[in-house]
Amino acid sequence: MKKLLITLCMCTGALMSAQQYWTPNGNTIEYTTDNVGIGTSAQAGYRLAVDGTLRSREVHVNQTNWPDYVFTDEHALPTLEEITFHIRQKGHLPNIPSAAEVAENGIALAEMNRLLLEKVEELTLYILEHDQRRKELQQRIEVLKASQDKK
Repeated sequence: MKKLLITLCMCTGALMSAQQYWTPNGNTIEYTTDNVGIGTSAQAGYRLAVDGTLRSREVHVNQTNWPDYVFTDEHALPTLEEITFHIRQKGHLPNIPSAAEVAENGIALAEMNRLLLEKVEELTLYILEHDQRRKELQQRIEVLKASQDKK
């Protein structure tokens, strides 16, 4: 822990100053004063900025507005024709950022997970709808076959 604190302090260039901000707490070290940059300068609006890859066993993200709303009567499921039109006009799915937008702004993982789950849930509804149509058509085929067999 002391080695980590000293290393962090050396990176900032001010041992006494850094000790005022970084506080050892058991097996952790806490910093509650401002934003932190690792491999980059601290970025306004972000508590942690990392220039490089990040490795973790798990990342927990708190999220509101989870897309269970897709299964409510109030959610207007777009028709497949509307989706086709949108894709032909814009080159990406509705409510999903374009490649250019992602290249310029990056993505917010929590929001992207929400959007992707929204699409998965919409796809599930389309599959269920098409399965119902398939069953209805199969029944009609059976009725037609039965009437043909009677002739």
